[in-house]
Amino acid sequence: MPRLHKTHRFALPLEGVSLQEIEKSLLLQALALTRDNKSKAARLLRISRSRFCYRLKKYNLEE
Repeated sequence: MPRLHKTHRFALPLEGVSLQEIEKSLLLQALALTRDNKSKAARLLRISRSRFCYRLKKYNLEE
């Protein structure tokens, strides 16, 4: 496995990864951790609430 540079937090698998699946997973995890509080979930991901809601809509994850 390649070594990570000090500024990298995640190792990219050699077989690749779906960025969309990672993003969807992070959105859902943030909602779960905040009991579906969108403002708190957005803060966890360090994005605005409006951007968070846009991404939920983009992936059809809205309630």
